[in-house]
Amino acid sequence: QRRVHGKKMSCEHDYKGLQVTTASAMAVQHINAFILEVLQYGRHWKVILEAVEADPTCAYANCLAALYWMAYECADKATACLNEAKAHRSGISRREEMFLDAVIQSSNKDIDAAIATHMQISMEYPLDLMNVKRGQVLCVLFGRKQEMLQLSQNSISAHQDDHFAWGMFAFALEETGQLTEAYAAVAKGERLLLDPKTTVCGEQHSRIHHTDPWLHHAMCHLLYREHKMDEALAYMLQHSVTWEHAGTFMYSHNWWHVALLYIGKNQHTEALDLFDHRIWVSNKSGTQEQLNAIGLLIRLDLRGENVRTRCIDVSMYAVDQTVWHKERLLDVLLAWLLERSEEHT
Repeated sequence: QRRVHGKKMSCEHDYKGLQVTTASAMAVQHINAFILEVLQYGRHWKVILEAVEADPTCAYANCLAALYWMAYECADKATACLNEAKAHRSGISRREEMFLDAVIQSSNKDIDAAIATHMQISMEYPLDLMNVKRGQVLCVLFGRKQEMLQLSQNSISAHQDDHFAWGMFAFALEETGQLTEAYAAVAKGERLLLDPKTTVCGEQHSRIHHTDPWLHHAMCHLLYREHKMDEALAYMLQHSVTWEHAGTFMYSHNWWHVALLYIGKNQHTEALDLFDHRIWVSNKSGTQEQLNAIGLLIRLDLRGENVRTRCIDVSMYAVDQTVWHKERLLDVLLAWLLERSEEHT
């Protein structure tokens, strides 16, 4: 417990030892599980709702629940969770309050302020890897490569034994052109991932049930950037079995990268087969899944493949205007798709 304005506040600590303002150990257990799901792009993000159920007054749990609903494009539910978080923000820790501010800022589309707040947290609380991840997601979406790298640089010394942190660092290094350092970061992450003594959320993990698809994604970017198509393809196919535990975005996105490698090798049949069986298979109303699908179709179209039937299929979901104006790139690709399909011009 700690005192705020003379009032006793109950506190627990997450798996990194960071304070969470709650009296519920169960809520923190679910928060830890959610953070792991986010870092490994798992398919069980919904666990954060159990944290809110365990302690409806936990501002941090409600804030993370808002991020869950944002990811699933449920704006009303996200707003409701943010309102609950704000209602219970009195007496929470500085870190929790700053994180809540950052999520509110991003929900209000004040991206500059949100990234700046995540940056400040990374400097004051480098152990907060969830903060770094959220900040880097915004940086990816809005092309802020240097800030993405800075977030990792501010925190990597606090996560020397965390392969998730090294995968995040590797991708930021690759995006800023520091390829030698990026390869070294991937190698460090892979050593930790393969080490049975590595702990995640305070527990030793099994290689069978644990994965880091973002680390694989970073390596693929590196190899593709250097036109090492054969090496990249072998690497991704070797690790692809571990993506079965990933959520729909990361699963389809890593397979999207594999399809790009096949296109780079002029193996269009293989790329089309991945589109049909790995990429355009689930959550078809999701913006990220549509980005993967259309981005692949336009590349195949430019190389002379007849993709009109597949374009028509995707367009059946893309005409839903609720997905419009959420991603700038998606808006551009949708304009091409709808014209190309000739069904909804």
